[in-house]
Amino acid sequence: MPVILIDPTTGNTIVAGQGILLRSSSTPSIVARVAAHTPIQTLGTINALDVVSLGMASDGVNWNPINTPLFFKSAQATAAGSTALWTPTAGKHFQLMGGVIMLSKEAACAGAEYVELLDAAASIGLRWDFSTAALVAMGQCVVIPFDLKPCGYYSAAANNVLNIKLNGALTAGNCSVSCWGVEQ
Repeated sequence: MPVILIDPTTGNTIVAGQGILLRSSSTPSIVARVAAHTPIQTLGTINALDVVSLGMASDGVNWNPINTPLFFKSAQATAAGSTALWTPTAGKHFQLMGGVIMLSKEAACAGAEYVELLDAAASIGLRWDFSTAALVAMGQCVVIPFDLKPCGYYSAAANNVLNIKLNGALTAGNCSVSCWGVEQ
């Protein structure tokens, strides 16, 4: 549903669609924020407002630009503990937008396992539990896609490494993780 704005100076009406930020030409404060993908339409001559940005999404706290992934990373993990997946450029944060975890059908370990993604050493809340006995019984690999759009997960600090964590070593097979996102 569009948001209708009236220019108090001229009385002209603006229909602002979703995903557009508007601000006053005379002040830097934002006049309106609306959520995604309808073009702006002008129903009169408007001089007091102009478009600041397109393609914004809320993470529940802030309005962030919707990014296109520019970085694609992959790594394999077999040892217990952390394995580096994405080491950002010096001075940058990674912004994880999605990925795929694959457990080979030969994967074996001593008991129940989990795969977790870490921001340096801190959990980012993405954890997948699995049983290698179930993998053997199925006779096929397991592919687990995950999607964090529109905003993704932004690392807590610059230079933090995105890590894959296995809670125990695999005695056979491997865990392969591919991910994508941007650096800022």
